[in-house]
Amino acid sequence: MGRENFVKMLSKTGPSGFADSGEKLNEHGGHATGLQDRQRPLSMAWISEELLAETIEVWSEAYGRVIGEDEAVEILMIVKRLGEVLLKAQQVQQARQVVREVKP
Repeated sequence: MGRENFVKMLSKTGPSGFADSGEKLNEHGGHATGLQDRQRPLSMAWISEELLAETIEVWSEAYGRVIGEDEAVEILMIVKRLGEVLLKAQQVQQARQVVREVKP
């Protein structure tokens, strides 16, 4: 399933995969679901609707089952933290290198 189709599917269904008759319609006539309808902590503001949909698509294929939005958010938060740790480790390594070069 292509990413555009996957995003389109998410915009028309809820997390369960079924449209809720009580849902609002978005500007495209589909059911409004996803990040724009939920309040998330500011620490998660970087997670866009498109990133979430792409994460669900990629990891669902990797797991061999459809993952939920909560799982996708958890994966994104873990990957973000891993990136932060690797960046910090690189900065420490570079600082140690500078110290070695400065020492007589």
